[in-house]
Amino acid sequence: MAKAAFQPNSGETGDCAWTLDANGLLTVSGAGAMENYEGARTPAPWRAYAKGVAVAEIESGVTSIGDYAFANCDYLKDVKIPDSVTRIGKGAFFGCKSLKSLQIPDSVTQIEDYAFESSGLTSLPIPERVTEIGRGVFRFCTGLTDLQIPDRITKIGERAFAFCRNLTGAEIPDSVTEIGPGAFYWCQRMESLRLSAALAEIERGAF
Repeated sequence: MAKAAFQPNSGETGDCAWTLDANGLLTVSGAGAMENYEGARTPAPWRAYAKGVAVAEIESGVTSIGDYAFANCDYLKDVKIPDSVTRIGKGAFFGCKSLKSLQIPDSVTQIEDYAFESSGLTSLPIPERVTEIGRGVFRFCTGLTDLQIPDRITKIGERAFAFCRNLTGAEIPDSVTEIGPGAFYWCQRMESLRLSAALAEIERGAF
């Protein structure tokens, strides 16, 4: 029996609306925050069509990308984020293996824990107003090979870069005063590391 043709889908997410077309374009529009989800327990409504999501376009007016909003969208390779967004939620792009790069506008002030964990990112998309790299934000990002952490960052959180097994070097600027436990745990190929002269605390098992 032939498969039925893909049918466009749509619905609501928090203060916003979403549509997914037959070309794999997921559009989120509205004025306000997207809904927060809980991964596998309560996934985003488009998760059922995750294999068909290739591009996510978040339109101007959206202020927050919800927790686990795009988690495990394995084929998502391009995301457009407007300068109305101020927050990227917990685990928002968790497991997005095809997402290699991302432009985040300087309007973003919060990147929550695990936001890019296990994604395909090959560089750090940290905007100007973010001052902390939270818990597990880049954990298991095996595409990262060399880190140049922006000099406005003051804290690197727990297991922020843990299991980044292809990471060979890192430069930690003098703005950083705290490195959390396990921040660089199991970075097996690390060959060079420059530490901040201002470090006041390196927690247990940071390296």
